[in-house]
Amino acid sequence: MRRLLLLPILCLLPLLASGQARYRVMSEGVPIGEAVVAQSLTPDRGKRLDIQLDVVWNGRKLIVRQLSVFNANGTPKMKSEEILVPATRDRWFVSAAFDGKQARVVSEGKKVNRILEVPLPKGASTAMPHEFWFIRDIPRVGTQFTTHRFNLAKRIWEPVEITYVEKISLSYRVAAHKVTVRLGDQFGTSFYDEQGMPIWIDDVKGFRLERMEPGR
Repeated sequence: MRRLLLLPILCLLPLLASGQARYRVMSEGVPIGEAVVAQSLTPDRGKRLDIQLDVVWNGRKLIVRQLSVFNANGTPKMKSEEILVPATRDRWFVSAAFDGKQARVVSEGKKVNRILEVPLPKGASTAMPHEFWFIRDIPRVGTQFTTHRFNLAKRIWEPVEITYVEKISLSYRVAAHKVTVRLGDQFGTSFYDEQGMPIWIDDVKGFRLERMEPGR
């Protein structure tokens, strides 16, 4: 199964800042479903990010739930993904816990459970400060860094380059912060509002999330 957008519903803990929005999910320009994105700062100044996607993929309805939790310094605590196929009741689940040295991956599916430990490349950083941009921190235009993120689908660490490009006007009423992601020779572009919520996301894998206006 081709993996869907790896980007992650509301946290019930006390929040310092939070946001939630609905999105239209596109694949190569074709609508395939909807998503709900929710993010919140937690009392320890960390962050929780949830995504639920309800999509039709290869003729099958899928429900995809993703969760990512970050420490206050931007390093990941854990991430997980669950895929449900309502028609067949099939379920796949994978999670990873991070300790700064490795990812400990637990996967479940088809009555088979596996545990795998994937060491972080020597000297590699896992800090992802952009997860806090505009929701907690305000970067300078041109801020750029390289870090390693964990790919749950491939069970590998991948180097990515993140850049805050500029602040632009999407319309006469909407200002947006443009952020790019480079993964090898693949590029993704995201636009965020002043509260740090995505307006739209073009993923490196060719998926797009477009925020839907309330009532639509």
